[in-house]
Amino acid sequence: MQAITVNPSVDQLSRSRRSSESERDPQSPRAPLPGKATRSDSPRMLVHTLRRALNESCAMRVGQSVATPIGSVSADIVLEKGGRRAAVLVGESAKEREAVLLVYGAYDVVFCVSRLDAQKNALAVVSLLEAAEPSLFKAGKSARLAALSTVRRVHSGRSTLSAEGWDGRLAATVRRRRINRPAEWTREFEEAVSRPADRRQAS
Repeated sequence: MQAITVNPSVDQLSRSRRSSESERDPQSPRAPLPGKATRSDSPRMLVHTLRRALNESCAMRVGQSVATPIGSVSADIVLEKGGRRAAVLVGESAKEREAVLLVYGAYDVVFCVSRLDAQKNALAVVSLLEAAEPSLFKAGKSARLAALSTVRRVHSGRSTLSAEGWDGRLAATVRRRRINRPAEWTREFEEAVSRPADRRQAS
């Protein structure tokens, strides 16, 4: 089991990722990841829509738990292909939770989606995830035909992606935090891990 430190170095995070990758069978990209936990409230519509759009070599997990100094934190969906790892959180979540999950989960990126968008605008959400992480999705226009009926344009900002519908309104919004952009999450991470132990909690 991996030891948890409050102030991980880049070297420690790299070693942690290499260790977790070596524990999985490279011949079986869909082998269970450590800490897998199925959640009854998983975003079914988003999971179903993602499954149809993902590249065949991209593994998807639902309900991945990660041990952190503030407690166990869960990612609703985890996508992984060729060493690239992305987590998707559905519903309202504290920014501290996102930052801690990003670091201790050794994810390249964490996306946050509202529960309403995950349930009602799954096609638009998948379009945003594909725009941000094209290597995880099927190549070619055929994979995007369904989304084209919902999304007219994707607006990509520094930490937010928005899908514009054909009526000019926002169809969905996704917030992202990237491990290689520490300015996006360092403050929240430091606040979370420096809080007294009796006040830490994973939301």
